[in-house]
Amino acid sequence: MKRLSQLLSYVFHPLILPTFGVFILFNSGTYLDFTSFRMKISILAFVFITTFVLPVSLLPVLLFGKLISNVYMMNVKDRLIPLAMTTLAYFVSFYLMYSLAIPPIIKFFSLTTAITTLLATLISIRWKISLHMIGIGGILGLVTSLVFLYDARIITTMIVIILISGGIASARLKLEAHNAIEVISGFALGFVMQYGILSILPLMM
Repeated sequence: MKRLSQLLSYVFHPLILPTFGVFILFNSGTYLDFTSFRMKISILAFVFITTFVLPVSLLPVLLFGKLISNVYMMNVKDRLIPLAMTTLAYFVSFYLMYSLAIPPIIKFFSLTTAITTLLATLISIRWKISLHMIGIGGILGLVTSLVFLYDARIITTMIVIILISGGIASARLKLEAHNAIEVISGFALGFVMQYGILSILPLMM
């Protein structure tokens, strides 16, 4: 059971979820499905590099400089610098994306992810909120907004994400990485931010 919990934590690591979210957008049963294959691959590669490869590539530097004790970041102190750098990478990703001919909802998703990560960083100054649950909560918020606000026919995807969310929550508790409040709070923050901002931003544009 512990190995399964570790596998879930690795597969659905918070850093990979922005790329996962964009992949869902491109397979959401909306107008995004008609985006050219070349454009889809280009955008996915861009998101993967700026939101996963770039933050991960900084970890060896932080370890060498003894700014973090290990890559697992089990305590609050180890989280702050990596989270701050990740937040910066996410805002840079949005900034570069903003000037490109990319579908607006992908830009909204990118901006919301950056803002949520900034909030997670600020919260982590005092408290160890679950980053895994923020990530998967955000994905469920994205999918829910697509279903109810954009008439996407991906109910099955939403059910799968709900089940995955439960699995990740159980995994984080099983590994004793977080307590129940940290898990629930993380999930709520991720969901509310994605669903809320994706509901409001299109109306303001």
